[in-house]
Amino acid sequence: MKISLLSAVAVSTVVFCTSVTATPIVSDFSSDVDGWKTRDYFSGLLRPTIAWDGAAITTTDTADLVVFSAPGPKFTGDKSTYYGGAITFDLFANAVSTNTRDDFALAIGTGSPILPGSSTVLHWFGGQPSTSDFRTFTIGLSELDLGWRIGSGPTGGGRAPTEGEFRSLLADVRWLYILADWYDGPDFVRLDNVRITEPVPSVPPPPVPPPSVVSLPSTLLLLIPGIIVGGLIRKTVKNGEIGQT
Repeated sequence: MKISLLSAVAVSTVVFCTSVTATPIVSDFSSDVDGWKTRDYFSGLLRPTIAWDGAAITTTDTADLVVFSAPGPKFTGDKSTYYGGAITFDLFANAVSTNTRDDFALAIGTGSPILPGSSTVLHWFGGQPSTSDFRTFTIGLSELDLGWRIGSGPTGGGRAPTEGEFRSLLADVRWLYILADWYDGPDFVRLDNVRITEPVPSVPPPPVPPPSVVSLPSTLLLLIPGIIVGGLIRKTVKNGEIGQT
């Protein structure tokens, strides 16, 4: 009965742990633009160029540096629980320029991206989108992702953020930008499947069940015949009965 009870507890523990799932924030643009806008990165002004093509959102080059701007409060506010998680998105550009290969792909901040020193701004650098198909960007939401820089501009510089700085920013996200301007001339950019996920909880290994318990009476019953035979042999040898005719 003890073994059965412990096994039941172990199974229930494993089921409980593995049932914990992350709660993603998703814009898959399956029906509309889902509140996303386009802005000029430097001025923050809205650009009325965003469109929905039935599967993704799109924009063209109408400013010095165009970005896709995520809607709040869906992607803004306190996002502390997503520390250690990830943000992913699919990005396509019909053309890219050599001088944009070092530009940021994602930027998040607690204030204006154009007022250094007045807010915490993180830029993530990791290359350009594909010009033949969507490229999926996968970005870790912690300082452990080496693509993040703090105190940088849109083309680089700065330093790696600390854990405290990253946690502080996620506790008060004011804006989230995805770069939509990768070519010096007129261009066309598509964005799809933006997703923020929490860190996946670790699942502890199941407890090792105790060894099988065999009742003492049963063990003795198995040993008694051997004990009796061994005793008779020792007694016979002692009396000199072995080997005598």
